[in-house]
Amino acid sequence: MKKEWGYFLLFAVLTGAVIYFYLPTLLLTGIGDFPIPKSEKRCFSDRNKSVRGYYNDGENISFDGYCLDADADLPTFVVISNNDPAGCRYYAKDKNHVFYYNEILDADPDSFTQIKTPSGECSPFSKDSGVVFYLNDQLPNFVDPQTFSVFDIEVFAKDRAHIYSGSVAINEADLATFEPLNYRYSKDKNNVYVTSRQTLETEVLVGADPISFQVIFEDEAQDKNRKYFGWPPE
Repeated sequence: MKKEWGYFLLFAVLTGAVIYFYLPTLLLTGIGDFPIPKSEKRCFSDRNKSVRGYYNDGENISFDGYCLDADADLPTFVVISNNDPAGCRYYAKDKNHVFYYNEILDADPDSFTQIKTPSGECSPFSKDSGVVFYLNDQLPNFVDPQTFSVFDIEVFAKDRAHIYSGSVAINEADLATFEPLNYRYSKDKNNVYVTSRQTLETEVLVGADPISFQVIFEDEAQDKNRKYFGWPPE
């Protein structure tokens, strides 16, 4: 312990000063053990220190080396897809729960599945028999899991009645003609849409011509009238 802390404690004892205000700092400097929340506690072992994704060491389940918040059932714990470069390694389940990272989803483990893109790639969407998720966000109650599918640009999806950007429906979108152009722009027969990469909020790009609209590079696009430069729409 640093000398100045020793002086501080001596001063506190002699003067009757209240020291609980400084307790977290004192603990972090080596006086006692500072409790780590379970979701931040490392599940150390020689085998899982460098493992990415879920790992079962026979005693604990960890994700990227951190213990799960909830107690998983080790004999029935399975990773739905692990260490996938496209991001599929975030889901797992046991006989009782579905996990996203170390969080429990309100989902049925028996019917839960991850949804693939038309080309067979991982997507951030998943579902059970009654609910669809974007990562850990539940889509609106009107979503139809039975007809739900994902576009190859996997932040966009559709069911029999709606187009979705992440967990939010794009109410203006035409179901039959909607086409994602990249992660920023999409269009249908009526409108061009621009999407925030951070929030996946999607808005109509007012005045843009869907027939002549084309992406030049990432955020840069143009139609017969002008050029466009991403989010926010201008």
